[in-house]
Amino acid sequence: MRFWRNGIDLARFTPAAKREAAAIRKGLGLPARAPVAFASSRLVWWKRLDRAIRVWPRVVARHKGALLLIAGEGDERPRLEEMARSLGIAGNVRFLGARPQEEIVNYLRAADIFVSVNDLSNAGNPLMEAAACGAAIVTLDNGSTARLVQDGVTGRLLAPDDDNALAEAVLRLIEHPDERERLGKAARAFAVETFWSWDDRMSAEVQAVSELVSGGGRG
Repeated sequence: MRFWRNGIDLARFTPAAKREAAAIRKGLGLPARAPVAFASSRLVWWKRLDRAIRVWPRVVARHKGALLLIAGEGDERPRLEEMARSLGIAGNVRFLGARPQEEIVNYLRAADIFVSVNDLSNAGNPLMEAAACGAAIVTLDNGSTARLVQDGVTGRLLAPDDDNALAEAVLRLIEHPDERERLGKAARAFAVETFWSWDDRMSAEVQAVSELVSGGGRG
């Protein structure tokens, strides 16, 4: 068995300069100065967006206008919305629903932080797209996530179910823009150096299948 990592369009998923990011924020209707974290995934149980919502009151306590933006749809949405209401942060958590990819790119480029807190693994396309956009990533060390994020180098890689560490990582990145910039630049460099394009991805799979077929015919 072989795990095939998807390709990424590195020409499409690119970082934004500060002035460009400010213009994108304005176009998306986001406040110019409020801290913004972004998450993108299906709203199903194992994506565990409840982790991010659960720690958001601590973020809001220090940064009143801090926003958590969640793009995606799924059967967990009503429960997550109720969770935000019950924690008193409904105004700080925005559920964007399913958004087209061109909008996802803009949210990645406008946000201060990208958050991925799945069970099982976080090494999927949303995290790869965030890295390509030079986002400051906060994620969990499970599955094969450590192959994509090195803690303190290309993002923050945290132990699962440590709410204190998750809250403190988000707060530190909000309060230290120089660290956000350093992690984002390293994430982008890692993406350019190691991520496949879609052409590379399909060529590798075709080659592997061809080798299997030719090998099976030598018996």
